[in-house]
Amino acid sequence: VEAAKIIGIEDIRFFDYGDYPLTLDDVKIRTLTKDILDIRPDVILTHWTNDPLNEDHALTGKAVIRAVSAAGMLGAVPGTPSHFIPDIFLFETTLPHSEFNRFEINTYIDIGDTYKKKMEAIRCFAVQPQLVQYYTRCAENRGFAANDWSRGRKKITYAEGFCRYTPYLGNELPLSAL
Repeated sequence: VEAAKIIGIEDIRFFDYGDYPLTLDDVKIRTLTKDILDIRPDVILTHWTNDPLNEDHALTGKAVIRAVSAAGMLGAVPGTPSHFIPDIFLFETTLPHSEFNRFEINTYIDIGDTYKKKMEAIRCFAVQPQLVQYYTRCAENRGFAANDWSRGRKKITYAEGFCRYTPYLGNELPLSAL
């Protein structure tokens, strides 16, 4: 909760679904689907769906995709608003082992303006103090790659890599606006 406050999240929901191992049944997936239909978020950030080092991460990502898929079906949850499909972006899990997880980046976000806040929030996870160093190095590495992809249009020091799950939909190609 403290980390969420630091990064400005006002409305947060926790589900008592267990941990190590996380178990998800049809009832829990339907609850998640109903929340997606009720909240109607523009974007959902979730875990990468392949993580042999922490199967809970992979299961979470797969459950979110399953719930979004259900939310896109008319009548998936009776009594909820019409179908809805938000954009899904998958983030890296089990740093620094992204290559082992076969994480596929196709989207970089410059986090230079929010990097210090992110590190402050990560420090709230006192039981995993190594995360500060892991996420710092990852942000620097992703910043280096993003800076290279910008082809000199912008100096990027810290970035996060995501894999966009849902296809881009627009009236024009999503050209870089750096």
